[in-house]
Order: sequence, then structure tokens, then C-alpha cells
Amino acid sequence: MIKKELYSCLLVGLGNIGFKYDKSLINNKKILSHAKAIFHNKNLKLVAGVDSNIKNISLFKKIYKVETFTNLHSALKKKPDIVIVATPTESHLKIIKILLTKKSIKTIICEKPFSFDYRGLNEILKKCKNKNINLFVNYIRISDPASIQIKNIVQKFTKKINGVCEVHYAKGFYNNCSHFFNLIEYWFGDFKNLESVKKIKKINFYDYKLYCKANFEKAEVRFIPLKNDNLKDFIKIRLKNKIIQYLSGGKRIYIKRIGSKKNKLVYKKIEIKNKMKIYQKNFYQELIAFLNNKKYRLCSGEQALKTLKNMNYITRKMYEKN
Repeated sequence: MIKKELYSCLLVGLGNIGFKYDKSLINNKKILSHAKAIFHNKNLKLVAGVDSNIKNISLFKKIYKVETFTNLHSALKKKPDIVIVATPTESHLKIIKILLTKKSIKTIICEKPFSFDYRGLNEILKKCKNKNINLFVNYIRISDPASIQIKNIVQKFTKKINGVCEVHYAKGFYNNCSHFFNLIEYWFGDFKNLESVKKIKKINFYDYKLYCKANFEKAEVRFIPLKNDNLKDFIKIRLKNKIIQYLSGGKRIYIKRIGSKKNKLVYKKIEIKNKMKIYQKNFYQELIAFLNNKKYRLCSGEQALKTLKNMNYITRKMYEKN
């Protein structure tokens, strides 16, 4: 992609992550949606939004003062550099196939889960590569500085001994836990094998609550569904002499150092600062770093495909055992 000072953006899907999570443009201490993150980035310009819901379109236009469309083909006449796909998961492949026919588009950002169709995604990524189009998936946690710090700690303490990790997640294995599965891959390396899996509840045609115990390169990990979806997701990591608590989906993070004094265990609790209140801003800052040929932290389409492949394997084994 040719380096530019200003990249035009088209937002497809005007729901919560599209713009509704944070409708106030004045408060830049909380940036959780694509539209607001683009609005507050000097290198990006939001040129239009697309949605089939007239109420969403009306509210979006009132806040952002840009053109809106109910038809994607009409919106693509704006010839955007970057397109954000923030629609329901089952529509992602169809939309991306349309985007691949347009010459102006050089970068596509897709919401998670990427898709449920592994083969379809594989074909999409091949076409992106052939057309020199960059595709990233909005797994926002790997763009948070705190995640980088945790990765560095993990790398240091898992050279000789593996860690033990528990991921407690709300809602569905695909819809919500995919965030954390992708994050575990980032921290602990590739998925290696599955020790056990059990279906807890079927949520819809695509998704489930399930328990599983799996091995990654540098950790044994248990994925455990929370009984109440109103509870906050959390991760607990046990290393040699440390416990890392990743609470409220990453909004509060602590390290407990375990030592001894006069034959008694001593715990020292340290907070790791995070930027999850501006997680979407973090993502787009990393995108600009990528576009400027600098070091960046984003989830590529290829990595998201690997995440999907591993999660599909687990759900397939779940069916075989049930």
C-alpha cells in the first residue's frame, strides 16, 4: 500500500462496535467503537457508513455528519482506502467478496469472529494475497500495551517450565471466547493438543458454552464458561513464582509475586496498567504503524484463520465425545 497522510474509511455495519458503544465524541478518554477511533485519528477520515437499519443510519449521520447508505455497492462509489466490516459474523464472507472486486480498497478490517467457514475464509485470504490487500481482524487485546507486558513475562518464565492458565468466559465459545483464545495463542504460542472437552450448553446454530482443557506451546490452558453471562470474563495465569490476574476482560490486571520470609509465604501485588478504555484507539494506532511500515501489533487474517481452525477442531471433538 502506498504511504499516505490521510486514508479514507468506509464503515459497514452501524451497530454497537460500529458506533453505538460510545456516542459522545467529546469524551476521548473512552474510545470503544470504530467510528470514534477513526474520528480521533489524524491519519484517518470517515467518509461514509452503511447499514440496513434506518434508525442506525439516522443516528450515525446526526453524530458524524457523513454520507450514509443502505446499499454497499452505492457506498463503494466513494472509493475508500480502508473498509471496516462490523456486521454479523455470517455476513462477513459475502461482504468481503464484494470488497475484493474494488481496486481502491487496500486494507480490510473485519470484526471477530472472522467467520464460521474455514474453507471460505481460506479462499478469501488467498484472493487478498493475490490482490495485495491487507486483511486484519479486530482482536483488540493484542494491541493493548498490557498484553505485550504479559507476553514478555510469560516468555521469561516459560523457558524451562510451562505455565498453567484458566480462562473464564461469558457468552459463547466463538462469539466471546475467541477473543481470549486468540490472546492465549499470542501469549503462549500455538495450540498443540486437546486433553478433554465437554459441551455445557448450545446457544444457537453456531455457538456453544463448552469446557475444555488444551495444551499450547508454553501452557496448559482450561477454558471454563461462566454460569452467569452478566459476570465479567477473567484469566488466571500461574507461573513459577507469579500469579497473573487478568480481570474484567483486561480492564484490571495484577501480578502477585510469591516469596518467603521467615519460612512464611509472602505475596506482593502489583498492578499492570492497561489502555482498555481506549481499546479501539489502540487498534487504529497500530494500523497506522503498519501502514507506515513500522512495527505493529495486530491480528492478521492468517492468524485469525488459525484461531478459527483450532476452535473448530475443539468443537468437532466435542461432538464426537457427545
